[in-house]
Order: sequence, then C-alpha cells, then structure tokens
Amino acid sequence: MFRSFAIGAPFGVCVRIQGLFVAFFALLFGYTLVADGWRDGLWFGFVFGAAFTFVWIHEMAHALVARRLGATVVDVTIWPLGGMARLEDVPDSARVEAWIAAAGPAANAIAAGVAFGLAALIDAPTALGGALYLAGWINALLATFNAVPAFPLDGGRLVRAALTPRLGLHRATIVSIWISRVVCLALAIAAVAAGLPFLALIAVAIVVIGARPDGLDDDPISDDEGA
Repeated sequence: MFRSFAIGAPFGVCVRIQGLFVAFFALLFGYTLVADGWRDGLWFGFVFGAAFTFVWIHEMAHALVARRLGATVVDVTIWPLGGMARLEDVPDSARVEAWIAAAGPAANAIAAGVAFGLAALIDAPTALGGALYLAGWINALLATFNAVPAFPLDGGRLVRAALTPRLGLHRATIVSIWISRVVCLALAIAAVAAGLPFLALIAVAIVVIGARPDGLDDDPISDDEGA
C-alpha cells in the first residue's frame, strides 16, 4: 500500500520517499492547518521539512562514505521515523563499519556548528537568525540521538566495531545488544520520570529493532530518527 518512490539521484545516490511518509506529513500538516491556522501550518511544514532534510544529509553521509570505502549504495529511503541507507557488498571490516557509522552523526555535528556559527554572526532577532538556530538545534539533536550507544543506532555500531577485533563479529554484536538494552532501560526510566512517555517508547522501540543478533552484520546502516 505504501511503496517508496524515487525523487532524484544527487551525487549518484538514488533517494526514495516512502508513501507512508507522504501520508504522515499530509495528515499532520492538514491537522495543524485546521486546528491552528495557516501560519502555524506553514511553520509546521517548514520545521518538518527542515528536520527531514537534515535526516537526508545524515543518510547521504553514510552512503557517500560507504561508497568511498568500497560498498555499493542501493539507495537512501526517507520514512516517517527517519531514514535508511541501503548498502551491499560492505567490506567485512570493523574499521569500515566504524567510519560508515560515524559519518552520519559527524555530518549533523558539522551542520550544527555551521548553523550556530552563522546565527551568532547575524547576532540579531531576525527570521534568518531564528531559522539558523533551529537548524543548529535539529542537527545537534540528530547527532546526539544517533551517537547513543544503543544498537542499531550509529553509536551502537561504533561500540560493535570497537569490540569486534577482540571478540569477533558475532560476540561483539551480542555484547553490543546487551549494552543497548541497559542504555535504553536507563533512558526509558529517565524519560518516564521526566514525564516524557514518548521518549520511553522510542527507547523500547530501539531495543526491539536491535534485538536480533543473527544477521545484523548484513543490515543496512539505518537510523530511526525520531530524530
């Protein structure tokens, strides 16, 4: 019902958008227009579009670094919870996995630094300054969220890459998953205590997604962006 469709191929990488993403955006955008008026509706559309533009940058960083290191990039797909870079023929190397995993958060961290820097140069309460600060915070959140050491987020993949030379891929994956469970449990408890049940659900979702130790080395580099 909700197939993905291609919207272009920048830098030679096919970018696809899932139909569910379009339906999800249309539903939220329409609700905001009706409930809060066209100004808030346009603001929602701008923020939503900006957020997923930076998700696309994150995934493109994974894809371009992976291609540079010898992997085949199938495509980058945007869906309601984030994005996914589908890779094939990834070299069997912990170093390669580390570089690919680090590329996404690094791209967002650089974008955040640039946005905050430009906003500071403007140093005035203008629409452009506000947009730059917003861009900075979105990228900072994306970088921080994906750096959490919870498999299969980028931080969890970096942990696995660090453990693989000593433990081997399979054991390193299992250890990474257990570390992920502990981290996500702590995050879920903190989220509930802070009155943020949605964040607790995200932590549980990460545990469920990363709960399969077999074949995870064949998984694409992926991120569930609630950022």
